[in-house]
Amino acid sequence: MEEPTLDADLVLSSHELRTLFDGELPIIDQRIVYQTGPAAGPLIVVDASKRPDVVDLVRVIKRVSPGVATMRCSWRPLFLRPSAWLQLNVEITTPAVCSLRIVFRLPGQSELADEIAAMGWFSLSPYGFEADGSVDPEKTILVTCPDPTEAVRRTLDRVDAWGPGPESV
Repeated sequence: MEEPTLDADLVLSSHELRTLFDGELPIIDQRIVYQTGPAAGPLIVVDASKRPDVVDLVRVIKRVSPGVATMRCSWRPLFLRPSAWLQLNVEITTPAVCSLRIVFRLPGQSELADEIAAMGWFSLSPYGFEADGSVDPEKTILVTCPDPTEAVRRTLDRVDAWGPGPESV
């Protein structure tokens, strides 16, 4: 049986388009941190102003379960040409229960999504960067997000094949 194409399977319905950003943790800053230690790699700062549970989650993971959390992640590509998005859904089950949804807008955040998928993890902070541009490791959590089906790579290849166009909103 032939494998369905991404476009055939994952084109947004009007309902999905309306609900795509519901509950999203908007990315407000991002960096690839090139240094040694636990903070080396992709770092995403999210706006958690409407999600106090996310701020509390960082505290719980750091204090109750020193840096260890159990989670499941799934990548979901979504298309409404000329726009595309990669939705990362994260279900944390221990030491606390919390759901996160992060939406990567393509092609603008393609490099970040590609780096995260290649590494299989990223650091997430609801606090932001320090004045000197550093990140306090006590204010981040490590999110493991493998992409065994290569959904990210296939999505980025599809968006690249569309050629130049307006940035996704």
